[in-house]
Amino acid sequence: MTRRALPPLLVALAALARTHPLHAQEPVRSVSFAWVRGDGADACPAHTRVMSAVRAQLGRDPFSITASVAAEALVERANDRWHARLRLRDETGAVRFERDLTDASPTCDTLADAVALSLALSLAPATPTPAQHDGEIAPPAIPPPLTAPVAPTPPPPRDLAHVELAAEAILGPLPRLAWGTSLRLDVPLTTRWRVFGAVGFEPEIRTGDLGEWAFGMTRATAGVCAHPTLPWRFDFGACAGLSAGLIHAVTFGRAALEPGNYPWIAASLDARATIPVVANVSLTLSLGALMAFVLNDFVAREGALDRPVFRQNVLNGSASAGLSLAF
Repeated sequence: MTRRALPPLLVALAALARTHPLHAQEPVRSVSFAWVRGDGADACPAHTRVMSAVRAQLGRDPFSITASVAAEALVERANDRWHARLRLRDETGAVRFERDLTDASPTCDTLADAVALSLALSLAPATPTPAQHDGEIAPPAIPPPLTAPVAPTPPPPRDLAHVELAAEAILGPLPRLAWGTSLRLDVPLTTRWRVFGAVGFEPEIRTGDLGEWAFGMTRATAGVCAHPTLPWRFDFGACAGLSAGLIHAVTFGRAALEPGNYPWIAASLDARATIPVVANVSLTLSLGALMAFVLNDFVAREGALDRPVFRQNVLNGSASAGLSLAF
């Protein structure tokens, strides 16, 4: 059975129920802030998002690099759970406030929001107690209601494999811009590195004054992608690989071009964006370059003369758009 993720407010309040401030202190007006992503927490949001959430909760900016009180949060992932420890230290380095938070959500977003909420609660001014008359017991102060921040749409999970079906365009290996399809599989190595394999097919397109010849292409590509941790709501990757394929040549006119399959090999480099749509389905966009080092110069024989048909480019371009399914 899948465990449902707790909202950030419940995570923070659960931590408040387990731990208490070390001792009463004057309200803290400003703090410096350190957000440390430890083992397995590379995919956690950047510190700027946590700081923005704290400002939204307090309605002011409590952060200053010259503040005498320092707030520090260490987040890690172990045993399929996210763990965070939040501490406030005074100017002497002594801990004056400490919270431990744990969450079993698939992403780090819920825990990051809970850390922001806990820090905001520790910096919020205490509700003053109503004046107490002789013989009367002051009623308990009721804190104002807290609104849990709305979690933004998480980026596509990186620790899953992805299969992608895309429409692609390629310019250079064929006489003009060619349209085709591709099928791609991405498999994670770590949270930042993935390997991929892809196959693509561009159907024959005609060339020549009378359409005497036609050329198509089938190719396969394999390589590796780097996925840096960035404060964006989509996943970005830079990929490098090797692309190898066959150029299919067909002759229709009298100027004979030997039909058959001609080899083509190139180094590939492309940038990719994976944008979540719904559940595990994402939109993928890519733009790349291919540098061919095995290419062909196609010439047809017409009587005793050689007639140039076309020469493949060394530098080629590619683009694609498709849908990706994480599984």
